[in-house]
Amino acid sequence: MNSIKSLRTLVFVTVVKIFHVAVYAAYCGHICNPSEVPNGSLTAQLELVNLSFRVEGTIEIVNDCEFTVKGFKISPEPEEAKWYATSSSIEGILLSNDIISANDYPMNINYNIENTDPFCHASLLKDIGEGGKFFLLDKNYNTIALAIVTASTSSSPNTVNCNFQYDETTKTCTGTIEFLVF
Repeated sequence: MNSIKSLRTLVFVTVVKIFHVAVYAAYCGHICNPSEVPNGSLTAQLELVNLSFRVEGTIEIVNDCEFTVKGFKISPEPEEAKWYATSSSIEGILLSNDIISANDYPMNINYNIENTDPFCHASLLKDIGEGGKFFLLDKNYNTIALAIVTASTSSSPNTVNCNFQYDETTKTCTGTIEFLVF
């Protein structure tokens, strides 16, 4: 009789855990695709929120799974700070498990969000994108800095310069090819 009761308890606990994971994942976004890139530049200037810190930098969405914080500086040392994001389609998601360290000199730091959380995924282009917000939060979820993503006004993203002859029909270039991504 005890083994049947234990089996029922195990089944119940398993069902509850699966339900919890399904509910938790419902608040998450799309799975990112590193081959998808923005049509133009998607950037966000860091704005200081907590006056106990000095923060500088610009966030740039590189592709659907990667972002870079360019010229990043922060001091003093934040307490276990990490990057999060939110938008109109997601309430808030952890973007990196990397803990932010203090640095007095501008650094370019790359982040890949593909494997941040096995149950809660995000797409930087579909879920965050233009108008989305990046947050630097400490271990108590206090906001240190935020950045709102804006799109560039470039009218010709991902253009190709052909130094010799370009065939418009076949979209081929004879000669040297130079790719310019704006």
